[in-house]
Amino acid sequence: MQQKVAQVRNFVLLAGLLATLAGAAVAIFIAGRITGRLHALHRGAEIIGAGDLDYRLTDSADDEIGQLASAFNAMTGHLRTNYQAIEQAKREWQTSLDAVSDPLFIHDREFKVLRCNRAYAEAAGLPFKEIVGRPYYEMFPKADGPMEGCRKALERQEDGEEEISVPAMDRIFNAKFFPIRDAGGTYLYSLHILQDVTEHKRATERLKKSEASLARAQRIAHLGNWDWNIATGELLWSDEVYRLFDLDPGQSGVTYETFLNSVHPEDRGLVTQSVNAALVEQKPYSIDHRIVLPDSSVRIVHEEAEVTRDREGRPVQMSGTVHDITERKKAEKDLHELFTAALESLASAIEAKSPWTRGHSERVADYAVEIGQALGLTNGELDKLRIAALLHDIGKIGTYDGLLEKQGKLTAAEYETIKQHSAKGAEMLAPIRQLHDIIPWVRGHHERFDGAGYPDGLRGEGIPLQARILAVADTFDSMTAERPYRTTPGKAQALEEIRRHTGTQFDPRVVEAFLRVRPLSAMPRGENVVTG
Repeated sequence: MQQKVAQVRNFVLLAGLLATLAGAAVAIFIAGRITGRLHALHRGAEIIGAGDLDYRLTDSADDEIGQLASAFNAMTGHLRTNYQAIEQAKREWQTSLDAVSDPLFIHDREFKVLRCNRAYAEAAGLPFKEIVGRPYYEMFPKADGPMEGCRKALERQEDGEEEISVPAMDRIFNAKFFPIRDAGGTYLYSLHILQDVTEHKRATERLKKSEASLARAQRIAHLGNWDWNIATGELLWSDEVYRLFDLDPGQSGVTYETFLNSVHPEDRGLVTQSVNAALVEQKPYSIDHRIVLPDSSVRIVHEEAEVTRDREGRPVQMSGTVHDITERKKAEKDLHELFTAALESLASAIEAKSPWTRGHSERVADYAVEIGQALGLTNGELDKLRIAALLHDIGKIGTYDGLLEKQGKLTAAEYETIKQHSAKGAEMLAPIRQLHDIIPWVRGHHERFDGAGYPDGLRGEGIPLQARILAVADTFDSMTAERPYRTTPGKAQALEEIRRHTGTQFDPRVVEAFLRVRPLSAMPRGENVVTG
C-alpha cells in the first residue's frame, strides 16, 4: 500500500513537473511572440518618426498590441494627410510670393530672412537655401546694417516706408515694411516689399523738367493752359494763366464764374456766346477778348479750346489755351495807324495831280463807311472799305495828268483812257499782300448793276458789295464837289439823280441804305453853285 502511495505521489510529482515545464514552455513561447510584435511596433514607430508616413504596421491581431498597431497606422494616415496639406499650403504660399514681381522677404527680429520670393533671390543672386537664415542686408540690398526705416518700424512695431538707392544695380527702390503678428497681436516677423521705382522716378524727373520748361516757355510766350470740368464747374489753370489774370497761383476754388468775372463787361456776351456755340453747336472756340485785372488795368487775350464729349455726345470737359496778345494788338494798332497814314498820304498824292479833286478820296471814304454801317458791316470790314475808298483812284497816278486837269469835255479816246484807271489801280495794289482783299473792290467801283459798267462788265450780285458801295459814294461826291468849270448840283438833286438810276447803275439796297443816312428831306434845295 505504501508502495502504491509512493508510486501515486511520484506520478503526481512527475505530472506536476511536466505541467510546470509545459506551462513554462508555453509562457516562453508566448513571451517571444509578444516581444517580437512589440519590437516590430517599436521599429515601425522609428520609421514613421523618421518621416516615412507611407509606412504601415502589419500586426492585425485582435488584441491590445494589434489595436495599438492599428492606432499607429490611423495616426500615420492622419499625419500624412496633414503633412500633404501643409506642403500644399507651403507651395501655394511660395507660388503666391513668387507671383509678386517685386522682391519680397520676411525676416525675424534679428533681420534674418525666414522666407523670400523668386524676385528677391534673383536680385540677391543667391539660391533660396543660401538666403534663409542670413541677415538680409548681407545679401540684398547690401549695407552695413538694416535699413533705417526697417529698424524704426521694428522698434515701433508698425508699418514703415523708405526710398533706397542701389548703385550697383543703378536702381531705386521704395521699401515698405509691414509687421506680422500672431492672433494675440504680438509682433513676430516683418514683411518687406521692395518696389522698383527707378523708371517712375526718372519719368517724374523728366516730367518735372518738362513742366519747368513748359512753364518757362509759357512765361516767355505769355501763354497759359486751362481745363474746365463742365459738370462741377471747376477750372484748373496753369501758373501762367494765374499770372496773366494777376491772381495768386495758390488760390483755390477757381471756377468758370471766376473767369467770367474777369472778362471785360463789354466782352462777356461774346465769350458766353462763343462758349455756348462750342458746347452746343460744336463750333470752334477761337476768340479775342479783354480781361480786367484787379488793379483795373486791361489786357487783351486770345483763347482757343477743344471740347471733350462722352459716348452720348454730351460735353464733359473743355480744355484750351489763353495767350496774352496785348502788346501784339498794340503793335498791330500802331502798324495799322502807320499804314493808314501812309495810305492817306498816297491818296493825297493822287489828288495832288489836280487841285480840283483835293479831298475827294477822304469824302468818298466817309460816305462809304456811312453806307457800310447802315448795311451792318463789321468794324473790320469797315476798315477795309475805308482803305479801298482812299485808294479807289490810285490808277490815275502818273498816267492821266493832262486829262485830270482838262476842263472841257473828254474825247471818246480820252474817256477810254480814263476808264483804264480802275484796272490799273488793281494792278498797282497787287504786290501789296495786306491789300489783296480790297483789290476786287477797287477794280469794280465803276461796274454797273445792269452790267453796262467797266472794266469787266459785271452785273448785280456778281459785283462785290464793297465795289457797289464805292460806286454810290464816288458818284455822290463827284456830283456835289465844287469844280471851277461847271455848275455843281445840290446834294438833294444829286441824291435824286442816284435814286433815279437805282437798279440800272446802282444797287437798290446800297442806295436805300445811303438814303437812310442822308435822307432827301434833310437836304437843302437850290444850292446849285457855278464856279470859275
